[in-house]
Amino acid sequence: MRQNILLCATLFLGGCNTLYNGGGQPLAQMTFKHVKPYPVYTASYEPVTYIQSKDSLPEGFVADPAKLAYDYLNSRFQAAGSSGKLRLIIKDASVNHELVKSKNKMGSIIGVDSSDHYFVRLVIKLELYGSGEDEVKETTLTVYRNIYISEHVSMVEREEAQMQALDRLMDDLDNSIRKILKDNFSVL
Repeated sequence: MRQNILLCATLFLGGCNTLYNGGGQPLAQMTFKHVKPYPVYTASYEPVTYIQSKDSLPEGFVADPAKLAYDYLNSRFQAAGSSGKLRLIIKDASVNHELVKSKNKMGSIIGVDSSDHYFVRLVIKLELYGSGEDEVKETTLTVYRNIYISEHVSMVEREEAQMQALDRLMDDLDNSIRKILKDNFSVL
């Protein structure tokens, strides 16, 4: 009898360990150290961070988009010219959360099958000083992502979905900024 209990406990604990995605390891942090910086043909380049209160993120949201955007801007571009100054200013970084009721009438009535909707938004102002004929060029860029996560997913799956959406948001930001720097500012 004692051996059966020990065997069941061992199998149960072993099974718990395999239920975690990645063997129970925490999610990798998003960094941009592997990113090769683009040369920006200005004498100086300055990314400007956005400071927000710690309470501005919804509880349980996996990462601060303002910090990710600043890390990206800091790693992605590098001054490589002789005149002008480029500033990329994070004007706004927000994550709004709402609970979306089930589209199924019965699920909506009994309060099940809902999902979380996260709206992640970044606003970046690009300013170029002293380059060519124009003394100042500026434009504002907004990128965003909608994330819908079912209430039925595990915490690990929820965090993975949030990280994947943030990764895609950074890809959108990268593509948009490079296009503006190349086509509008002619410094890339």
